[in-house]
Amino acid sequence: AETNLEETERLEEVEEMENRLNERDQMIETLTRQLQETKNCLARAEEKLPQKEAELKAPLEKGEQAGKNEMTTVKEERDEAVAQLSDLMEEDSRLEEDKKELVSLLKEK
Repeated sequence: AETNLEETERLEEVEEMENRLNERDQMIETLTRQLQETKNCLARAEEKLPQKEAELKAPLEKGEQAGKNEMTTVKEERDEAVAQLSDLMEEDSRLEEDKKELVSLLKEK
């Protein structure tokens, strides 16, 4: 009777081990499938990467060019303002001289 009991216990242990092995096999299959899905997803992302980079670079380069154009415009406007200021200073100087001449002419009279 005891031999049957021992045999039954061993059979139960073996069955338990088989169940654990099956569970592990299923887990391995699941993880393998998930790993493959992740690899596929990564491959798709890598394929799209150059296109995404190009999409992001284009507006950036346009923005840089717009910024350069803006700087050029600002410099041109500044140069124009400096030129106008210079003209105004010359005009002011001429007016000062004219004023002195008028004052001296008035003193002579």
